Amino acid sequence: MAASLVTEIECVRREPGTRTHVPHLDGMRGLASVFVVMGHLWLAIHGMQASRGLAGLLTNWLLYGHLAVDLFIVLSGFCLALPYAGLGPNARVSTSRFYFKRARRMLPPYFAAITISILLAMLAQIFFSTSHRVHLQTASILVNLLMLQDTFPSLNVFNAPLWTVAIEIKIYLLFPFFMYTYQRRGVTLMLIVACAIGYGLTALTLATAPNAELGHSCIWYVALFGMGMSAALGAVGKSTLNSRKWSGLWLLAFGVASASLLWEFPVTSVGEAALFVPHLPYIDSAVGAFAALFLYSVTREAQGTARTSRAIKLLSWRPLVFVGSFAYSLYLTHYPLITYLSLAVDRIPQLAGMSRHTLPFTFVTVPLLFASAYLFFLVFERPFLSSTSRAGTPRGLALHTGTS
Repeated sequence: MAASLVTEIECVRREPGTRTHVPHLDGMRGLASVFVVMGHLWLAIHGMQASRGLAGLLTNWLLYGHLAVDLFIVLSGFCLALPYAGLGPNARVSTSRFYFKRARRMLPPYFAAITISILLAMLAQIFFSTSHRVHLQTASILVNLLMLQDTFPSLNVFNAPLWTVAIEIKIYLLFPFFMYTYQRRGVTLMLIVACAIGYGLTALTLATAPNAELGHSCIWYVALFGMGMSAALGAVGKSTLNSRKWSGLWLLAFGVASASLLWEFPVTSVGEAALFVPHLPYIDSAVGAFAALFLYSVTREAQGTARTSRAIKLLSWRPLVFVGSFAYSLYLTHYPLITYLSLAVDRIPQLAGMSRHTLPFTFVTVPLLFASAYLFFLVFERPFLSSTSRAGTPRGLALHTGTS
């Protein structure tokens, strides 16, 4: 596996912009998407309520689904930059071609998902009580169609997690600029510029609008995207970031920092609003840096040894890789299905025996979510992949990594 990964990366370095399939990246994407889906399903059943004792140890991690979005954003930067890794001044990016390919890849499934979500909201108004109705205002429809949910979170009423897709699309606009900076000044300055933009805009927002809903804008994701790009560009070829010893120490440091922040600002019944969200710039930054350093470390290791690490073996597990292949569709479709299935179970007399607080609801819902997502992938996502992707290989780097 490790030798195969080296061959794939070397191939990409010779032909920048081509596609390659690195299974453990799909595995990471699949793992993050499962985390998001199970987290939203748990919230639909139990709400934002932490448990105590053994039950808490087994289930409280489901309340932290937001952290999977950090991984999606870092993965996005990593996957988009990997084909240019090691090329240095030769890392040319055609801006118009990049924008066209990203739009063709991302937008058709997105608009299909939004259309389906609006139709489901209309059906909910017909079949469910007024307390559960979604207000089909012109403004809310326009905000979702224009991908402005991160800017106007109060109007993000059809498919809540898609605010992350909206902000990721905006971050893509900066990719050619970041690559230009890398080409002229190197990976370190590129990372500094990305952090300056992300954290600078965050500080400006807080200064001008202290009560802004940061939890559904996450402007600092620009920095996380830059971290992912830096991990790819610094891990392959000659780089000042190539010390495995220092990367291991930094990985440990950011792991401890992430754990400490989550311990200090946990998600509880009141913590989401009172503790967790106001500290997301710090929490997301620590988790994002940890994810970027992990990607950097496993990529460096794969180049320097003939044996496969346990982490790569685990993340290359075929079921995870398979889920990762349609993770974008799963992310786009799962939330409205969970929402309206919950309403159906609560409101339809024929389903009264299967309360959404029971295990049967979970066992029925989970396969339905994954089957629906894969069908959506086949109809609305796969046709917009390249011909090689539709054939099955290579595929991995073309896939969306966002989310949630």
